[in-house]
Amino acid sequence: MPGGDGRPDLIVFHGRGGESGPECLVDGARRAATLQLFADADAPPGDLFRRLVLVTNDDELAGELAGAHPALIVERTPPAISFDRQFRAVVERLGSSAVVYVGGGSAPLLGLPGLRGLVARVAPPGAGGGEGPSAGWVCANNYMSCDYVAFRPAAALSRAGPIRNDNDLAWRLHHDAGLARAPIEQTPLDRLDIDTPTDLALLRLAPGLGSRLRAYLDAHAPDLPALAAVEATMADPYRTLVVAGRLNTQIWAAVEQEVSFMKRLFVEERSMKANGRQERGEVRSLLAVLLREVGPARFFAHLAELGDAAVLDTRPLFAHLAPDLSAPDRFASDLLRPDLVGDPLAREFTAAARAAPLPVVLGGHSLVTGGLWLLARRVKAAKAPAAGA
Repeated sequence: MPGGDGRPDLIVFHGRGGESGPECLVDGARRAATLQLFADADAPPGDLFRRLVLVTNDDELAGELAGAHPALIVERTPPAISFDRQFRAVVERLGSSAVVYVGGGSAPLLGLPGLRGLVARVAPPGAGGGEGPSAGWVCANNYMSCDYVAFRPAAALSRAGPIRNDNDLAWRLHHDAGLARAPIEQTPLDRLDIDTPTDLALLRLAPGLGSRLRAYLDAHAPDLPALAAVEATMADPYRTLVVAGRLNTQIWAAVEQEVSFMKRLFVEERSMKANGRQERGEVRSLLAVLLREVGPARFFAHLAELGDAAVLDTRPLFAHLAPDLSAPDRFASDLLRPDLVGDPLAREFTAAARAAPLPVVLGGHSLVTGGLWLLARRVKAAKAPAAGA
């Protein structure tokens, strides 16, 4: 009988990062978040999960976690992790009845309450899960591009088509395997992960950080002064924020409930990874076309005519103009360090962003979803005392 007592298994994939300075910065935060996750999952009385499993190519992290959690199961992988094959193999070897999957660094603010909530949403019938649909449940923070997923039964994985990467998991379990979507209340913390250096600067502003992650961010998170300028723009109803990239319109509805300000939104290429468009070279960005036509300096001059600050998810733009751009170059661009960017186009773009006539924040998907939602809540909280005075 799969799963024995019916509790889910926690399976965490953590891939070792690159060796450039910006990559090591992000990798350190992911490691700290993974250490924090297992500390929360194994907190007394330590009976939330049937098994704790780390799948990794990082021997140093595996050794540290195994020392702290003697019952931890460590599955070592080759340097290149093949998510689909290895995830299915681990679930089969465990004989899981249910699974909670988290990507290393993908849920830095989930915490023990969040883990308990995921377990409760996929509880078996008669154990707090109600009758539920006959096919089972899947619960995720984002069904189009998930960072963490809980599902029951684990056997439903066999009905899912090929899974391109972990972002594709919830989509496949729902659409291919037929699992019903369990409701989950969205918060900014559900949409903040660790994919870019910018995410570290945002996370340092978040409440409820675990001690391990807090210590790392306090010591290493980059200083991005333009974030304060963006926050100030969001606090002023007469100023305009320009935002571009893979925006989620539902999240923006929530942002507008928090605070009111002028905005220009350019939504492009949502789910470009999960639906395979990036892999197939099909990403197209209108902003990338403008950048190519007028050059980086005029591009940012135009943005300055449109608003008082700009927040750009650069991944669709780069996927269009420089599809082979390396992670070190993307991360150095996020830090506004053109001196560290090797690609000529990305270097010129980054230099222009640094010298732009308006404050510019560069980053990835998390920046324009959970990141701006977090800033909106900070603005709302700061205004509350003034409103009550």
